[in-house]
Amino acid sequence: MKTDNKKQGAYKNQASNFDYKNNGIYDRGHLCPRSYGSTPTAKTSTFTLTNVVPQVESFNQGSWEKMETCVKCFMEKFCKNNNGVTEGYVVTGAQPGTEKLKNRVNIPSLMWSAFCCYSDDQKEWLASAHWGENVPDEPKDKYLQTKSLNDLNEAMNKLYKDLKEKTFSVFPGTKCPPDMNVAMSYPKLDKSCKCPPPTFKQRQTK
Repeated sequence: MKTDNKKQGAYKNQASNFDYKNNGIYDRGHLCPRSYGSTPTAKTSTFTLTNVVPQVESFNQGSWEKMETCVKCFMEKFCKNNNGVTEGYVVTGAQPGTEKLKNRVNIPSLMWSAFCCYSDDQKEWLASAHWGENVPDEPKDKYLQTKSLNDLNEAMNKLYKDLKEKTFSVFPGTKCPPDMNVAMSYPKLDKSCKCPPPTFKQRQTK
């Protein structure tokens, strides 16, 4: 009798839809957002399980989604190449946690994202970063504050403090400005971009 391998369940070392089914807490959190896809095919491809991690529902659909929207809006306005086309680099990561979904899929303790682009209009490189713990949003209208690449590097290296070498560095060896914070440009964006309101310190330095 011929055996149908497809009916033998999930792959041993690969996540499946079953791992996420009826868990009541975690979404399939995208690393590369669907909204960033430039074509229907590209958007569909973001749903592959190698592009998702268990992400707390209110975090995924709250502050993280607002951050993704804000970065996309910012890049569409400021990250234009000399042909007027939006062009930039976005990297997203998930810090492994100590718990597993259905004893199989690691649940990240923290998620981070950084972007960098050259603005032909401003004739300079632009960059910033965001991160947040993979826990329920509190308060519910929470925003992830925009930080510099160096801020992200320092925060991540604190997690690796037991290692002999500090190994985390986003966009190393590039022209991406490590100390830039693009939040000062958010007032130029539409409110639908969901960018965080300026902090007291940012208002003081305007």
